[in-house]
Amino acid sequence: MGLFSLFHRHSPRDTDEQKSWATPRDTEDGSFIIQDVFVITGRGPVFTGVMSEGSIHVGDEVLIDSPNSSLAALSGTVTAIETHHHKSMNIQSGDTAGLFINNIRVEDLPYTRSGSGFVLDTDGVKGSVIRRGVNTSPTS
Repeated sequence: MGLFSLFHRHSPRDTDEQKSWATPRDTEDGSFIIQDVFVITGRGPVFTGVMSEGSIHVGDEVLIDSPNSSLAALSGTVTAIETHHHKSMNIQSGDTAGLFINNIRVEDLPYTRSGSGFVLDTDGVKGSVIRRGVNTSPTS
């Protein structure tokens, strides 16, 4: 048994609550500014942009807040974060990333008419904000 193996051993008293320091979460709401959206076949839309404040973690409930009336209020859970072709568990203020969000389908995003049919209207999504910490349940 080597010296470093001692660091990897966990006592039977270790709980998930005691290990929560590994992924700190701030209390601020996160705001991610969408710069573009791409569609990956078999995976769905990926929203790329910059984290303007706070942080977003995989598993966070988020809401897309758009100044554009063509984009309905959409919400979901962050299922993956990629930064420079590497998977990440979270992003902080200033990070550039791509977010995969479940419950948001390509059909939910705005389209424009093209010569051969319809294409995704990325201009209708640009500038929208993905927010963490917002109650995403419908109000009654």
